[in-house]
Amino acid sequence: MALISLAAAFWLGLHLIVAGPLRVRLVGMQGERAFFVIFSLLSIVGLVWFVFAYHAAPWTPLWPPIPALGYLAIVLVFLAFLLTVAGSGPTNPTATGPGRMIDNKL
Repeated sequence: MALISLAAAFWLGLHLIVAGPLRVRLVGMQGERAFFVIFSLLSIVGLVWFVFAYHAAPWTPLWPPIPALGYLAIVLVFLAFLLTVAGSGPTNPTATGPGRMIDNKL
């Protein structure tokens, strides 16, 4: 469990500190492209570390599994997929006419 905590701390530190307040100083020292490459590599290393730490962590069940809920999860994920596809299409049924608002410059 300590490994997963260290991996999470590394990931958060990288994104909150390095990509936050230190970004301007590091880009000034290395250049935008070098910072992007180094930050991307460190992000990949942190993500891989987090995945391996999660895989190595002991599994402790909090409650007994209910088999019927597995089918419910499949149905809900399928419904979420359908709603995502329908919402991202050009004829979004939930749109309230943003094209008209842009034309009228409200």
